[in-house]
Amino acid sequence: MAKRPEPPPTWWRLLANPEPQPGSWQMAVDEAILHEVGARRSPPTVRLYRWARPTLSLGAYQPASAVDWVRIAERGYDVVRRPSGGRAVLHDAELTYSVILPEELPGLPAGILPSYRYLSQALLAGLAELGVKVAVHHGAPPTPASSACFATPSWYELLADGRKLVGSAQVRRFGGLLQHGSILLELDEEALFSVLAFDSEPARQRARERFRRHATALDRVLRRKVEWNEVAEALVNGFESALGIRLLPGSLLPREEALARVLAEGKYSTDGWTRARQDPFREREGQW
Repeated sequence: MAKRPEPPPTWWRLLANPEPQPGSWQMAVDEAILHEVGARRSPPTVRLYRWARPTLSLGAYQPASAVDWVRIAERGYDVVRRPSGGRAVLHDAELTYSVILPEELPGLPAGILPSYRYLSQALLAGLAELGVKVAVHHGAPPTPASSACFATPSWYELLADGRKLVGSAQVRRFGGLLQHGSILLELDEEALFSVLAFDSEPARQRARERFRRHATALDRVLRRKVEWNEVAEALVNGFESALGIRLLPGSLLPREEALARVLAEGKYSTDGWTRARQDPFREREGQW
């Protein structure tokens, strides 16, 4: 008997843009796509992107008092608040990914932790293509000892040599799921901890040393410089092989771009959003 042909893989849209953009725009685009994917006007989407200048991103529920605003200004860094939870990340030498899916997508497990586990398969497969031996963290984080994200791993985040390599955060709203996170190409502990607020310099140094013991980056793991395009290609392959999908290159739809411009100007670039702790969304998890 002839074998029944396998169904073609499901396709998702790929938005891979190595051209750096401001943090307010990157967060606005993620939210705009979330609106449209949740409303079924846009396809499931994977974004890979970079930041125009070093940008400290705060979790939606993290107090602005975690930031040393004087040092931020002195260094010329940007600050943006994410739509997702978690703690501060300094985005610079990294590849940032986001995955935006409808909540009722066939094959997507219900619940936050199962969906983390599902998406971590794609990240793990992509990193394996680079030659990185990654372990999946199975456990909730301890009580945070720092305002920095990479100080501790959360459920199903990825560790290399026992240290956190990928930090992710997730939010569900508007009928969709947004998970985004950082894959560090390089790590500069001094820069990050210079712009976080501490009661004293000894406290800053203690937090930085704890962070150093628990975080890592691709250049340290692979012992060589790693390029953004190299990681992007590996991630695309990882998503396709691990999840059984096809990623087809696309672009923002006109409705998404128009909404992103409204959100960038009226929300993500304003002090009213950035400096005020936001109310929790319906569901939240993760600690990018």
